[in-house]
Amino acid sequence: MAKKPTQPKPGYLTAIASRKIVEMRLAAGMSQRQLSERASISNGCLRNVEAGRVSDARIDTLEAIAYALGTTVSALIDGR
Repeated sequence: MAKKPTQPKPGYLTAIASRKIVEMRLAAGMSQRQLSERASISNGCLRNVEAGRVSDARIDTLEAIAYALGTTVSALIDGR
């Protein structure tokens, strides 16, 4: 009998994306405020995502951040 695929723990993908967002933001020389303004999200929201205080960030939030960084959500959660 085939094993049922395991699902990642809640917040797992957001945790990966959080690290990548910080890495990409710093590489671009942007402050949190600059990125939040480009993404049209509050600075507090970005701070919470980057700090991992959001267990499951909304997809539209991740899309806005990814777009502002010139990348895709897939690239953020790939972790590479």
